[in-house]
Amino acid sequence: MRLGPALVALLSAGVAVLVLKPAGPAPRFEQVADGLLTQWWQPVPGLLSIPVSVFLAGQDGKWVLIDAGVPGTPRQPLAEQLVGALQAAIPAGNKLAAILVSHHHPDHIGALPLLLAAYPDASVAFHEKEQPFLVGDENLVQPGSVEARVLRWAGLLGTAPVPADRAHAWEGPLADLRDFGVDDLLYVATPGHSRGHISVLHHPSRTLLALDGVSFVRPSLRLSGPQDAGDARVVRTLKPWPSLPGLTLRAEPMVICQRRAGCDRDRAMISLCLLADAMDYDRVLASHDLAAGNSVGGGWTQDKMIAMAATLPECMRDSGHTDNHGHPDRQLLDGEEEEVFFDGAGDEEAVGSEFGGGEEEEQETEADDDGVGADGLAEEEGGPYE
Repeated sequence: MRLGPALVALLSAGVAVLVLKPAGPAPRFEQVADGLLTQWWQPVPGLLSIPVSVFLAGQDGKWVLIDAGVPGTPRQPLAEQLVGALQAAIPAGNKLAAILVSHHHPDHIGALPLLLAAYPDASVAFHEKEQPFLVGDENLVQPGSVEARVLRWAGLLGTAPVPADRAHAWEGPLADLRDFGVDDLLYVATPGHSRGHISVLHHPSRTLLALDGVSFVRPSLRLSGPQDAGDARVVRTLKPWPSLPGLTLRAEPMVICQRRAGCDRDRAMISLCLLADAMDYDRVLASHDLAAGNSVGGGWTQDKMIAMAATLPECMRDSGHTDNHGHPDRQLLDGEEEEVFFDGAGDEEAVGSEFGGGEEEEQETEADDDGVGADGLAEEEGGPYE
């Protein structure tokens, strides 16, 4: 599908509001589980903008910030707010050991310049495939282009070069963060959304931070009912007339894949399949979740992820290296760093051939630059993973 004029106008209005409206109260970090916090904010209330979450994990007095949010504007100083919230969240005497960057897109690195200045001893860690963007001179958009000027005016494009002496690039498909004193965290290469996109598993809470490996931003409406109680996917309930049934707005899963931003659709879908069932976890959280502000805190369970993956053709291909459920999770949760999956995650041909997607002709799928296979990633009412 293509963006119609009405939708373009709505999105443009949202960007204008983001730029022009005064700043709201600074969001604080809220506890998700022991040793794991999140900060969630939606620059423009409603559906005119995609919400952004960052995460903070701590262990034995050392903390790792996972992603660095958006730059903001003079009237929306979101980067300054993130730094302030971080300083309030980390106890006195503790230290920020590292900033873990999932990928180079501007909504994940916006506050890096301020964070580097505020925390001069913190390293910036990322997958080596992101290094040309974060340390080198490769750009997401052409410098000086109309697109670059618009993004910078909207506060969505900042300068985020990481000094080489503070950069820590990983080469392998997975590793824990023991180099920074936080081995409770395991990074997992999940390429596709970007060349070196990573997701993160927090062992103690059994929480998978998919980051942009999956997003919960596809709105759907259904009649309200008892099933809405405690549903993590509910954004809000609309009941304008007491005598009539209400409507429940839900945020369904999808993969955001913008080819202009370097997304590889096939690899993004393979990564989604692996996130569903390649390791054990209780809850998955995403960087973009319209429902993250509800009483449950958004997210999804692994059972729901597995049920969703079972409907996707990409997830039905035989990986050829594990049993029915994959189960590299046992090695992962035990902290073993063997390359039990994502062999050649940094190599496009290896990923394609290993999961049967290398030279096959791409299947016809309703997809565009903004959402990949959205119809296949979310069922309507009565689906198996609501």
